[in-house]
Amino acid sequence: MTGDYFLVGAVIMGLLSFPSLLGAFTHGRSFLMPILLLVGSGVSLVMTFRYKPEGFGFEEIPDSFIRVIGAFLN
Repeated sequence: MTGDYFLVGAVIMGLLSFPSLLGAFTHGRSFLMPILLLVGSGVSLVMTFRYKPEGFGFEEIPDSFIRVIGAFLN
């Protein structure tokens, strides 16, 4: 279950880094926050594989999101 949390965090941080990176590039702002989000996503992905060494398949990602949301609502 802990691997699910790290996987969901990695996906969310990774997805949030791209619009932030694009906005920083187009408006000439600092790249610090997008880079920190990408690094955080990478660290979460590494931690995911630490807790589940066999890895996740693409078909397991939606199930992980459902388990994490269910854990927060429960």
